[in-house]
Amino acid sequence: MASSNLSPVPSYNIPTESDERSKTLYALLQQGHREVALLLGPKLLFHSHVPHKLGSAYCLGASVDQMKEMYQTETVGLNYEKKTENDLFIREGVTRENWQDLINNKSYTNSFTEFFDQEVSQANGDWKSVVNQYLFDSSNPLINGFIGGLGHPLIHLAYAYELQCPQVATEALSLACTERDYTFRFMDLPSSVVNFSLREILTKVHADPRFDNLFDLPGYANIFAIFGAAEPALLEYWQAWEVSDPDRQLEEILDLAVLLTISTPSPEHQYDFYFAHMLTVGHAVRLLLPHFPSEWVTPVIRQYWMFVLYLYIAQLRPDTSHLKLPSVVESEKDWDFVKAQAFSGDFGYDSHRLKVLRALKVAEETWGWKSGQYLASAVLFVQDFNGWTGFGRGVEGVE
Repeated sequence: MASSNLSPVPSYNIPTESDERSKTLYALLQQGHREVALLLGPKLLFHSHVPHKLGSAYCLGASVDQMKEMYQTETVGLNYEKKTENDLFIREGVTRENWQDLINNKSYTNSFTEFFDQEVSQANGDWKSVVNQYLFDSSNPLINGFIGGLGHPLIHLAYAYELQCPQVATEALSLACTERDYTFRFMDLPSSVVNFSLREILTKVHADPRFDNLFDLPGYANIFAIFGAAEPALLEYWQAWEVSDPDRQLEEILDLAVLLTISTPSPEHQYDFYFAHMLTVGHAVRLLLPHFPSEWVTPVIRQYWMFVLYLYIAQLRPDTSHLKLPSVVESEKDWDFVKAQAFSGDFGYDSHRLKVLRALKVAEETWGWKSGQYLASAVLFVQDFNGWTGFGRGVEGVE
């Protein structure tokens, strides 16, 4: 099975760094770990973005005061759940004997986090060994299904590695347990004999009447409708893409995510939230692959492709044939310009906006200039962004 030759993205060992920004970030992440629940809302369908927002901001150069203010907007301004304030949370302990029986029981979100905290403590702080033990265990590898919860387990774990933060790692494992994706059962299915490029596949999906009339609005709830009414068609297209060159094909699928994110804004300059999630989950995959065992590289990329495919269908299958990325970069608008603009305006502290900018920057660092498409996309996005769209009925349609 093919392996990855990607170099690790430079990391920050924030638990041991002595500068004020790093110490502030680590203190805020620890505070969030103690106080903020990972799953939120009446159905526990929303997720804490504390590490995502602060990690992206830190990597983009946010100041101490900016990070403190961001923490407040994320945990107070948005009325995030405190771990002690939701009656849905079950306080009973998760153990080595029962944890698998509790998979996808969201009420155990805090208990799962406490369990993995204990596992790291018993491993003398070696959180990476605990991650490897549970993600890649041969009998029940949690890595299969890691795209659940809109890929938040992947995003969380990527920040754990980039920031070298054990608390974020145990939160990622907790999310892996409560958000395990239905598609884990398909991960052993082989690719088909006939293979197509991603753009060819999406062209076919766009025109396939088997996906017609499943839903009339975009949004998260559509994912469940796809598996309920069009699962065979979905699997047919998923299996039509074979991963034989992981690094090149990860680049291909990430570029597709960039295209869908940047090139489909509404007339009001609002960007599709779920296409942005495609991109930021792909960024997480890029960060994580150098840290994963080689035999899991291809399965993780195939899993990411499943995520991209069902989100594309859920967001009403836009025609990609005419979509193009910007490539003209004005000389004075470089990455320093993007960073300066990142924290300004009405959306300066929007966690998903920051994650998109970070993903574009790392894409250029990984795959090169490519006629300036990543920088040009970031410049366009940071100047044009006027909010998110694509929610449809939101989570109200989720049973």
